[in-house]
Amino acid sequence: MIKVLLIAPYNGLAETAKNIEVPADIQLDTTVANLDEGVMKAKRAEEQGYDVIISRGGTAALIQEYVSIPVVHIEITGYDMLRVFTLISGVKSGVALVGFKNISEGSATICNILDFDVKMVTIRSSNEVKTNLERLKQEGFTVVIGDVITVEVAQRLGLRGVLITSGKEAVMNAIDEAKRIHHFFRRVNYRHHIYKQAFNEMPLPVMLVNEEGNVLEQNGSFAEVDPAKKLVHVDSFIHLVRRVLEQEQTQWEEIECESRIYQLQGFLVSKTERIVGIQLNATTYKPDGQQVISLMSEPENQPLIGDSDRVHELEEKIGHVAASDEMTFLVGEKGTGKFTVAKQIHLKRFDQTAPIVVIQGSLFTNKSFSYLEKILHSLTNGTVIVKNMDLISSEIKKDLIYRLIGLSNRIKVITLQEELRETDTVSNYDDEIIYLPPLRERKKDILAFIDYYLTEMHMEKGSETVGVNDEAARYLLQYDWKGNLPELRSVVKQLSCLTRGYYIDVSDVKKVMNKDNLANESVESLTINGTLKEMEKQIIQQVLMEENQNQTKAAKRLGINRSTLWRKLRDE
Repeated sequence: MIKVLLIAPYNGLAETAKNIEVPADIQLDTTVANLDEGVMKAKRAEEQGYDVIISRGGTAALIQEYVSIPVVHIEITGYDMLRVFTLISGVKSGVALVGFKNISEGSATICNILDFDVKMVTIRSSNEVKTNLERLKQEGFTVVIGDVITVEVAQRLGLRGVLITSGKEAVMNAIDEAKRIHHFFRRVNYRHHIYKQAFNEMPLPVMLVNEEGNVLEQNGSFAEVDPAKKLVHVDSFIHLVRRVLEQEQTQWEEIECESRIYQLQGFLVSKTERIVGIQLNATTYKPDGQQVISLMSEPENQPLIGDSDRVHELEEKIGHVAASDEMTFLVGEKGTGKFTVAKQIHLKRFDQTAPIVVIQGSLFTNKSFSYLEKILHSLTNGTVIVKNMDLISSEIKKDLIYRLIGLSNRIKVITLQEELRETDTVSNYDDEIIYLPPLRERKKDILAFIDYYLTEMHMEKGSETVGVNDEAARYLLQYDWKGNLPELRSVVKQLSCLTRGYYIDVSDVKKVMNKDNLANESVESLTINGTLKEMEKQIIQQVLMEENQNQTKAAKRLGINRSTLWRKLRDE
């Protein structure tokens, strides 16, 4: 029996591998990890006695440098390229492919045959990706096709990245190759240097870790807070360590572990030895599973979707408020993308290395100020986003604004609320107010959002749905989408799972809309007609819609357990 580990750089590849009929003499296990995280899991696999590792692209190349067992590369086939070109066929211009010679040459042939307008950019090293993407963005390109590294860099730059996924044929070829090259190797040993004497005298809770997250040393203060060293086993802890080593500067991370929130600051101790210091700045309990103040490190760059006049006006407004030190107000219905716009403002003003502090206004009380002060004290720059500002009491709101405005030279303050009230003192901030229209007022952008969500499902779940046919599109455009973007995303997610072909048909749309009563439904449309059981079911369906079909969250809001929710939904 050959023990093989498939390290998939993206989730869709792991899902594809699960549906393959593996030969009887192969034990195939799968895990999802990319680049450095993939290396970490590959090293662990070698220790656990795996014979061969299968991976793809830059992750496979990187793993090969760190392990002594064979690494098989999953090659990209012509079928894989044809599938991704079909997926973005609706984009008529501004599309580029960035990849190595083996990808770009074959893709150029396919584009010539199918008459696709795609610019080919050939690279020799992953280090060339960022420079090429920055140049493409300046030239007006908006969509970039490539491997995982290319897509991640594209998204950080605000471009739409489309991943070239591998199909079943490519995975089977890799398994056959693994069988041919199977044999054993020896592990590689490594050493680490420890600065124990100076470290032990530091008064703050601090630990030293290597690039894999292994604890080299921790002082007594940190040992008291986390005696069992549970924090180091949380995925986001490893992510913090990796970011410090990549950026070579201080990074922040907030970690939840056993009902407590830890606010950590990572700093580079030794570049050559790859050692990172972790300092604990603040810790608090998470009351009732709800977090009042959270910290987002390395916020993702979600592009603005659509080509309507509303979108272009919004882009101009974002540039204006990002350059201003004044407090910015984002106003709009629930689900109109206020938080996405807030992150765009943050990234325009700073970059991904600067953190975002998120305050849940509905939960904020006077007791929250002390914890907030601890976090803000450690930040040299960043953004504070106050959600549901209109739900904070007037007295506390006044105190909060006063404290935040005092930090405006280094902290950008953005508030999110559904409406502005007469009691809100915003008369001096007219230029800092952005009104986000509901989806029913920007229907020109709906099809663009559908394409975006389908691409998301393609990368996350390996979905082969590439578009919506004309009749289905017309059917979707006639609704008001009172649940805005979360409702639209929920429908697209269900359609991508339901559809058996490459394109969503109107019959699929009608099934989903009729099943979940999603069309034109909102809290305001609930009536008291029918039996108590029928009204109860209608309320449950409404809450499910608002929670993006997440049954766990819906059950929690309704004050029932998940099994009760499931039973009530199926009770006729």
